[in-house]
Amino acid sequence: MYKALVVDDEHFIRLGIKAMLERYKESFYTVYTARNGVEALKLMEKEQIDLVITDIRMPDMDGMELIKNIYSFTNKPEMLILSGYDEFEYAANALRYGVRDYILKPIERTKFYDVLGNVEKILENKQNSKSKNLKLEECIKVFKKFQLGYLLLNNRLTDEERDIILKFVDISLLKSKFYISLIVRRDGKASEDTIFVVNSILEGKQSITPGDYIIFEDTCSNVVLLSKSGNAIMELDSYFRSHNTCKYFTVIYDSLIETSNVECTYKILRKMIYYKLVMQDINTLKYSDIQNKRKEEYKVPTEKINHIYTLLGSNRNEEMQRIVDEVLDYNAICNSDIGYLIDVFKELKHVLIDKIKEKYFYESEPKFSKYDKIGKLQNYSDLYEYYHDMKEYINYMNAYIEAIKGDYNDKICIYKALDYINQNYEKPINLTIVSNYVSMNYSYFSKLFKEHTGESFINYIRRIRMDKAKELLSQSSYKIYEVGERVGYEDTKQFTKAFRKFTSISPREYRQKYINE
Repeated sequence: MYKALVVDDEHFIRLGIKAMLERYKESFYTVYTARNGVEALKLMEKEQIDLVITDIRMPDMDGMELIKNIYSFTNKPEMLILSGYDEFEYAANALRYGVRDYILKPIERTKFYDVLGNVEKILENKQNSKSKNLKLEECIKVFKKFQLGYLLLNNRLTDEERDIILKFVDISLLKSKFYISLIVRRDGKASEDTIFVVNSILEGKQSITPGDYIIFEDTCSNVVLLSKSGNAIMELDSYFRSHNTCKYFTVIYDSLIETSNVECTYKILRKMIYYKLVMQDINTLKYSDIQNKRKEEYKVPTEKINHIYTLLGSNRNEEMQRIVDEVLDYNAICNSDIGYLIDVFKELKHVLIDKIKEKYFYESEPKFSKYDKIGKLQNYSDLYEYYHDMKEYINYMNAYIEAIKGDYNDKICIYKALDYINQNYEKPINLTIVSNYVSMNYSYFSKLFKEHTGESFINYIRRIRMDKAKELLSQSSYKIYEVGERVGYEDTKQFTKAFRKFTSISPREYRQKYINE
């Protein structure tokens, strides 16, 4: 399956082209849409798009500017432009930037599919080319994506695959023993500037010889520093220890290791990073500092955490807060291995975030301002900050659940019913079918549906069907009876009558009016 992006500032045109692409061949395109070039580029940062179809005239960033931006991409998608007769000069100019073809508006489905047929051949040729030398190309792809981290930190590589990649990267440092360190920002934010900061600190140091160290970012946005002599890590340690207000936290494995056991060592350092939450007075931590430190055995207070969950919405705030204080007791955490805090966090997240979301939030996440942050322990610079956010979150959820317990089940049923209608409006569905689908009494569902939507079930489904019919009439070449069938009317006369009642004009008149406009 290929990914296509339709860029046009007119809503119905976007939907019309999207529909034609999806009907071109079953499961051939996954189609995305954007209103202008700015939205398109943001989406393309997240998705590898294979085909871009763009209008020329759009606000914020027009089609020409978008095409010029895409032209600079390493992996360029195929590009088609939508053009009116008076825009031919723009279309001709666009061809110089790698645009494959242009499509005249209004779009004729037959000609559009002819163009897509040519694009399909090009995409398949590209795919076939990518399949050649698959193993080497996969190594290159992974190396670019995960940089050196894939080689050192991937626990699924066989010895043979590791040897192939080692030969490919050809870095002499990895052929002997070396030291390893991780550097993170205390606030958990992405470390775009961390590599620059570390290089600036190490630049010009006389104790560091050329080729002594490698620095790269792993898949978790931690910065990894490898040093053959260890001098680069010692210089970094010395610098951070002398800066009391440093926003970085560094963990160091201060023994020589080999490539074959770096994965195990890396896991130790990943775990050590969380000491930043309970060690505010230091900026660097060595493995030897904690290796022989006696720690009490611990047991995660699962029962207490589950009890907090059962108390939510019961107006027993003081009891909940007392249990939270026991679960996140600062002294107990500091006197235990850091694994205790990590395991407590995982249990809190599972019970008080994941389970609550699954049960109470059907459509979206809660509107708690720190919701995204509280689900990731690495986002916090100290334990107190996490403790206060968790208490605030629990108070929020307690009040929310208490407020919605009465009508929660009804709302969920309505959400499911609306989703079912929107997915099946072209089928012969009625109130009985939908009320049975959500397991609700017919009369009660009818009343509840009207209270929630502001209109009766019959009027709602008629409006959904008519809105879709208007879209198909204006953005496709379907015949009138085909449009009727696609919105749930097998009888063309019945469809025409319903459409006229809804819009005051016939389907044919509506299409003609749209064309004239």
